Amino acid sequence: MRAKISMVFLAISALFFMALNLFVAGNPPALARIRSDAGGWEDLPSSSRVPGKGGLETGGNQRPEKSEEDQARLKAQEGIVYDAEKQILIARGGVELTYRGIRVRADRMQLDVSQNVLIADGNVVFSDQDQEVRSESLTFHLDREEGSFGKTSMAFTSSAMTGKIYVKGRELASNPKSLVLKDASFTTCDLPDPHYHLEAREVKVYLDDRIEARNVSYWEGKWRLFVWPFLVIPIKEQNAFEFPRFGYSKEFGWFVKTTYNYYRNSSAHGSLYLDYYELRGFGAGILHNYKFAPAKGGLYLYALQNRNELPPDLQAAFSLDQEAGSSFKSNWQAQWSHIYPTEDTEQADLAGAAQLTGKSAAGDLSLRFSGRGTDYQSTLRSGGQLLSEQNKLRNYSSQITGNRQLTPDLRLTAGVGATRYESPGRSPYDHYEYRGQLQEEQPVYRLTLAYREVVTPPLDRLNEAWQSYRSWPEVKLESKRISVRGKVLPLQILTSYGQYHEEPGGIDSSRVDAGLRLTGLSYPVGKRTTLGLLGQGTASYYGYADDDLKLMAELQPSLTYRIAGGWTARLGYTWQDGRGDSPFAFDAIRPRQELATSLGYAGGAWSAEASANYDLLADTYRSVGTKVAYRGGKDEEASLQLAYNPYSYFGDLAGSARVHLRDRLDLKMDTQFSLARNEFYRADNSLRWQATPDWRLELATAYDGFLKRFYREEVGVVRSVHCREVGVRYNFTNQEIWLELRIKAFPGQAFRMGAGETLLVDANLEGFENAFSEMGATTAGGD
Repeated sequence: MRAKISMVFLAISALFFMALNLFVAGNPPALARIRSDAGGWEDLPSSSRVPGKGGLETGGNQRPEKSEEDQARLKAQEGIVYDAEKQILIARGGVELTYRGIRVRADRMQLDVSQNVLIADGNVVFSDQDQEVRSESLTFHLDREEGSFGKTSMAFTSSAMTGKIYVKGRELASNPKSLVLKDASFTTCDLPDPHYHLEAREVKVYLDDRIEARNVSYWEGKWRLFVWPFLVIPIKEQNAFEFPRFGYSKEFGWFVKTTYNYYRNSSAHGSLYLDYYELRGFGAGILHNYKFAPAKGGLYLYALQNRNELPPDLQAAFSLDQEAGSSFKSNWQAQWSHIYPTEDTEQADLAGAAQLTGKSAAGDLSLRFSGRGTDYQSTLRSGGQLLSEQNKLRNYSSQITGNRQLTPDLRLTAGVGATRYESPGRSPYDHYEYRGQLQEEQPVYRLTLAYREVVTPPLDRLNEAWQSYRSWPEVKLESKRISVRGKVLPLQILTSYGQYHEEPGGIDSSRVDAGLRLTGLSYPVGKRTTLGLLGQGTASYYGYADDDLKLMAELQPSLTYRIAGGWTARLGYTWQDGRGDSPFAFDAIRPRQELATSLGYAGGAWSAEASANYDLLADTYRSVGTKVAYRGGKDEEASLQLAYNPYSYFGDLAGSARVHLRDRLDLKMDTQFSLARNEFYRADNSLRWQATPDWRLELATAYDGFLKRFYREEVGVVRSVHCREVGVRYNFTNQEIWLELRIKAFPGQAFRMGAGETLLVDANLEGFENAFSEMGATTAGGD
């Protein structure tokens, strides 16, 4: 019975959201099966307990032990009477029945033990947590699991909406195969005379199959605006109803998108698409999901008609997931498209990826390949002549990685990676990397034997003086933290030996490293000051021509001072330098000196920070930033931050601001300014101001500095009308005016009508299909 009542609410939800272009995904109320062998009746005198017929146990020691959750309890203010001859139990006055979290209240209840029929009448209230069904009467045949509510009203909630959905019906009947709700009305408006509602003469639910609704209509007050004579909504594992999507765009003009979802079984289901675009024509496609042990995947194909005698745009995709137990998995994907972005251009794109993964208790193995190729052919008009050009872009990459635990302390890992780039006007180049290592982990040290080879693009593609290098063999011994007389010091000893080869130059040499790492030292200096220190020093000896010796050191001291009043200042310094020379370019000495400063405040609802990083060698700032924030509670916050990075593409100044004051004001600003070009190249701003409880002002602008134009300029005024919002919005960019209707319970969805060069209609239907897929998952396997 629980699943059946759930299906009623799901059917109501489906119809409600279908008609309003909204959806719900929640946990509707449910009614557990009340069986004649429930047992556990309480508040009955021992002489009135029902004899053992039908499983309702007698008193005394014959009652079986049941958990508290399985106990059914019956209470009545005016008393409970049992007629042993007729085998009828009657309870009157404030009767309450509870069972497994379900509670049923009524003025009167009668249980016919011989016929297994439960009758409740007079202010019947069925409740499950915060969900309720109210009815004049309830009749339920316990053995046949058939029953009906009389005149019924319901109110239930969902995580996908705000508030409740209110439902009324003349009758709700159920049997093991179906549910029927007659003369139904539902709305989210809580007024006695709601602003809007939907009606259905009959809603019939065939469990785990489909929902049929007859004479569905939408009402605004006393005006009926839309009518659907008959609707069928499949509710199998993959649900098949989607409402048509209407809209308008400059690229496609008016459009309508329709979807028919088919379902044969859990191994074969999918969607058929048929669309129409005013400026392009018809579009059609299919998405088929398949599953056969041990694999599953999907196939997608879509074609969109082109005008001006161009071939249609085509898109295709393929995916396959395969499993062999828990030890092996594979994933294959491919996408292909051939489109005509404009009348003079065509673009072909092919992308694919494959990944194979094997796992075992001893180790893992993974192989991945991905690639993308694009042909972009343009026919350009210049001076009355036709010019043709073709660009080809290629990018392929592959990677194999694996590891194996040889012993509890010994682990082997290896990997191979390769990438190839091809771009117009430039010669192709490759990047390879090979690596492998055998590592032993002990309580006091880590020992590693490693091999690595890196091959980069030609020298003119990188700011490096090397193109490739190889290290083999390379042996590293790294101690854990040093312990002296039982005291652990923040120090590690580092040693290594390797044989290296570098190109260009064909340089071969051995290298021996010895070093010491300071893992972190913190020392209080006074009551408010803390000194911190990180560092590492390494000596490298090369067995090359002149027996080169290189010394490298890195130190990161920092000083933190806690100023009174919640202020904290920090000064950090990074120094890296060396002495001597290396015969190799890949490990050449790279001096580094950077200064980092910050000043922060945290007190009460306010916080602030200013920071700057300065490169002493380059004599320039690397980054400068400030941030001020206020949080006065859950619904009050404000922040402002600015950042400057001279190493960005243009050397830009970026700023953002956010102000949120309860439900009254929400301001967002995000801006980037190019110092090199001395102009803004991005600015996104929005304002939402609740001027009065009923009126709201909304502004939004977005600027593209590269195109030198605003691509979004909107102003809107919204009026709250109890359960709904009505607004008018003007788009300066497209010179369009829109009228909007929103149901407050579903703020993310809207129905809009507008006017620009032509009449516009836009029904926001995104996410609607999720309602039915979640509904199918909810109903599968219910009680």
